[in-house]
Amino acid sequence: MKLKTIVLTIMAFVVPLHYALADQKYDIAVKNMERLLLKGVCNSCYLQNVQLQGADLMNASVQNADLSGTDFSNANLTGANFSGSNLRHASFKKAILTNADFSGADLSHADLTDAELTNVNFSFTNMLQIKADPAKLKNANLENAVIRTKSKTVLNDKKKPE
Repeated sequence: MKLKTIVLTIMAFVVPLHYALADQKYDIAVKNMERLLLKGVCNSCYLQNVQLQGADLMNASVQNADLSGTDFSNANLTGANFSGSNLRHASFKKAILTNADFSGADLSHADLTDAELTNVNFSFTNMLQIKADPAKLKNANLENAVIRTKSKTVLNDKKKPE
């Protein structure tokens, strides 16, 4: 009987604590989103699986952030700094990434289909199993990048013939 009382007492404490932590994570995510959208800065922030399609984040600074699963489709990310960030499974379909910095980032399983990738810094970037067919890659820094695409074509500056 005493063990049942102890378990129930612990559960009475743990369940509200779980919901409090979930609320706290939600509050932090909302604050991070506000900082990113209003100030263009969200360094070392946590914003997983966020929908940012069509967002204008020109010159945004999101270094060392966790943005895994985030959808940046059709976004203007010109000059954005994603260095050191976790962008696994992120989507950059048709995004403008001119002069963006992904140095040291993890882009594994990301989708770069039809993205504008002019003068992008991909040095020391993990790009395993990316989808990039076709992507418009021009004058990019790929020094020490690890690249393997899901499609047969490698990143290029021309569309594949029909």
